[in-house]
Amino acid sequence: MHASEPSPSTALDKPYTSCSACTPFQDAHASRMRPLRHFAPGPDGVDWNDCYWGYGEYYRPRRRTVVRPLPWSIASRIPLELTDHIISFLRWETKDLYNCALVCRAWYRRSQVFLYGRIVIDGPKDYNALKRFARSSPRSGYYLPLTRTMSIQCSHFPLDRKPSQYVHAQTIPLVFGGSVRGLKCLMLSNVLYPPYHNTFFTFMSRFTEVVHLRLGYFTICSFGDLRRIICSLPKLCELQLLKGKLTGTGTGAGVPHNVIVAGAEDGDVTPHLCKLHLQLMEPRLLSLLASWITSMNVCKHVTTLVLGDTDSDVSESRPSVDTILQAIGPSLTALTYVVLSTEEGYFLGPLASCTGLLKVKLSICVDPIESWRGIVAALHETFSQLFSAQIRTLELELSLDSPQDSPDTSPHSHNEFAGIDMVQIHESITRSLFDSLRDVRIDIMRSAGAPALTSDAFLTATEMDHHVRLILQPWDKRGILGVTYEDPN
Repeated sequence: MHASEPSPSTALDKPYTSCSACTPFQDAHASRMRPLRHFAPGPDGVDWNDCYWGYGEYYRPRRRTVVRPLPWSIASRIPLELTDHIISFLRWETKDLYNCALVCRAWYRRSQVFLYGRIVIDGPKDYNALKRFARSSPRSGYYLPLTRTMSIQCSHFPLDRKPSQYVHAQTIPLVFGGSVRGLKCLMLSNVLYPPYHNTFFTFMSRFTEVVHLRLGYFTICSFGDLRRIICSLPKLCELQLLKGKLTGTGTGAGVPHNVIVAGAEDGDVTPHLCKLHLQLMEPRLLSLLASWITSMNVCKHVTTLVLGDTDSDVSESRPSVDTILQAIGPSLTALTYVVLSTEEGYFLGPLASCTGLLKVKLSICVDPIESWRGIVAALHETFSQLFSAQIRTLELELSLDSPQDSPDTSPHSHNEFAGIDMVQIHESITRSLFDSLRDVRIDIMRSAGAPALTSDAFLTATEMDHHVRLILQPWDKRGILGVTYEDPN
């Protein structure tokens, strides 16, 4: 069995949709997995499900290794052609690949190809082991160029973090940049903190084939540092920024656009981003990022945007969110947005610029104290702000939550539902704008400890489904509406 991998491409042959390196891994470990087949106990009473499936489908990382071979009655019926392909279905099962490497020479080589295809460095010990392999093993020249995903993560406890815990990770571009020549996906979590290692920014450009960068839980001294990282990756198409902070006053919020542009270095290459994911960003850093996006047209090709929760008061993040949506909106085809809630209502105005959306996923929060009228008002306000006539899929996550000092139940009776005027919301969702809709999903979840929606009735999932379908009756009649309800209380 010979291991063959495609050589790194020099250009994108087709429009970028998702990271080919990490997306299959995420799909294989998704929460909604295909149920495992159940085997009946053998004549000797052995439960083969425990031997092979172990702790169940939702605990696959802790699955036990096989403690005995398959019985001959089963093994003799497995054709050799199928045996040759078994290992291909274990591509993302790391522990199983270790076992497969002990079976035969062909499986050993194939297992190594898969294992080095996705490298996870979880601390100095892993880093040193990979460093020794890269320097001393003659096999490193074969396996490391096959690496497509590299994930580096350090301590998640900021109070205990010391430079010795993350400085080793900042030398990754210097030590491995020339070895992992086919790297497509680079994930750095809890790695970037000052003081920086002096080679980190200089050698990031060695990752010439990286198309997906995920930078999480990081702190930078100035926005220029983040810009240098982004612009050092010439083929970057997907950028994820999570929990980013800005320290120091060298470049803070309120800096004019021309100052940000003038700070760019001569060697900077503006990336052609196609997917952008921003979540829990500090207001100053988010403001500078929004200004850079607008000034340099960094995201004029972005088709997928994810705007998660903010790490500050809504009033501080609102201008930046507005700027980003206004700049990227015309090119978007897919949007995931945790809607900001203000005293005036939901911050949905910038959605007017998103006229080419095909897929929309919005998350809003409704105070259950307002009962059914609050839900109807939230749905109407949300759907009335959509202006794309091409939407095929619409998902809305509606969270029922309220401040901690709220009463235990809403003062409104369940009988008030019959008196709510549905004319406006029905007119809103029957606009010709939504003729292209093929799938609408409403997911409602009551937060733990949140007040009850009504004062005199406990709503089950079936009753909630029935009432939401009455609110969105035109879509229900078209057969495109799906409703789910979760109540952990």
